[in-house]
Amino acid sequence: MGGKNHYARVTIDIEPTQPAMGIEFESKMPPNSTVPPEFIAAAKQCIMETSSGGILSGYPLLGIKILLTRV
Repeated sequence: MGGKNHYARVTIDIEPTQPAMGIEFESKMPPNSTVPPEFIAAAKQCIMETSSGGILSGYPLLGIKILLTRV
């Protein structure tokens, strides 16, 4: 993105789902939002990577739905 440093503060909601579903990601950003799609993709990638193993025991998060509500 032009060689510049970019950052964003995101707000997410987490909802339980069926454990066999793994992790679902959904963006609730409006279609006419000024947020670049690259920011949403980066937020999704970070959430998926960090939920693959916990800090204490290393167990992955399963059965949750992540809703991106604000960037």
